[in-house]
Amino acid sequence: MGLEISILEKISKNLNEPVWLFEKRKQAFNEFENLLFPQKYGINISLSQDFPILTEQDLLEEQQLPGIIAEKNVNILPFSEALQTNELLIKENLFITLRDEKDKLCVFNCAFFNSGMLIQIPKGTILTSPIIINLDQKTKARVEHFLIIADENSKATIIENSSSKKSALRSQIVEIIAKESANISYISIQNFDKATNNYSIKKTKVSNNANVYWFDCCLGSKFTKSTITSFLEGEGASTKNRGIFLGDTKQVFDLNIKTIHSAPNTTCDMLTKGVLQGNAKTIYRGLIKILPEAHSSKGFQKADAILLNENAEIDPIPILEIHNDNVKCSHAAAVSHVNEDQIFYMMSRGLNELDAKKEIVQGFFEHLIKEINNKVLENLLRGFISKQLVMM
Repeated sequence: MGLEISILEKISKNLNEPVWLFEKRKQAFNEFENLLFPQKYGINISLSQDFPILTEQDLLEEQQLPGIIAEKNVNILPFSEALQTNELLIKENLFITLRDEKDKLCVFNCAFFNSGMLIQIPKGTILTSPIIINLDQKTKARVEHFLIIADENSKATIIENSSSKKSALRSQIVEIIAKESANISYISIQNFDKATNNYSIKKTKVSNNANVYWFDCCLGSKFTKSTITSFLEGEGASTKNRGIFLGDTKQVFDLNIKTIHSAPNTTCDMLTKGVLQGNAKTIYRGLIKILPEAHSSKGFQKADAILLNENAEIDPIPILEIHNDNVKCSHAAAVSHVNEDQIFYMMSRGLNELDAKKEIVQGFFEHLIKEINNKVLENLLRGFISKQLVMM
């Protein structure tokens, strides 16, 4: 791919980084060189072929900062500035959720990220309005790393709204450190151009009685590989995952949701719903892993999908890995074609077939959309879905 260690030096210099961060980049680069692309199961996807050929110019091109709307009592800085004022905080927390990650796409981001941002919600801060991140990608390659630190007893909602130009690459890592009794919601809507390859890794470390809520909406891109992992490390920690995907033509989505319970009385609730048409394909993998010390924990996961024609395909793979008998866990998956009786009924009431399908799809997603509990965002998401359905 033409990726050389000299590019790291130039990126690091452009961002005015300290030596320790450059050393972490070099370590990630060495791992990237030696690792293979992830294996695929079910749907046949070759990441080694789909991963774009990047040049030095692509990675060194100046990155537009995302548009951010936020209250004043929160600390939001690009890494180039945050390293001047919060270097110790970043050094202590950057990459902490990645652990001993041995994934080629993950270490690629750690080595080559050319855009970074720190979001810190101070102790006891309750944000009444969401932090909004608007990103309209105009460069060929954006490799971004967000570090979000929610201090004790803080509460915030973060909304990420992303789009792109044609034939782009977006590689993203979002790390959330949720300290004791913090409550963080991270809502992301990607509506990339259908020539864009999107690789997104989101991870959180959740402490005692803290909660992290994920809502991931996948509408655009040619190919998306999205992984969301929650480490429930404190007693009483919890996470809720909600996902929506809507694909047509030849779009491919590789969706992975994982929750690792390593403390007692932890809870996870994972629900993903999607609709596919044309030759669109999705593989969904969900994992709930309960370690021996995580007694009295609860886990639930479900994946539901509707296929609007015979060529669309989804492979749901829900997994439970339980190492403690004193827990409650369940999983389910349901795949169906659009209900012909519903179509007939709605057409008998005056709708044409396309409008009848649109109503069924919108109704299928509606209770998840309402769960966001933000009227502006709910209407925005309904608008995106409606526009996508018109194009189907």
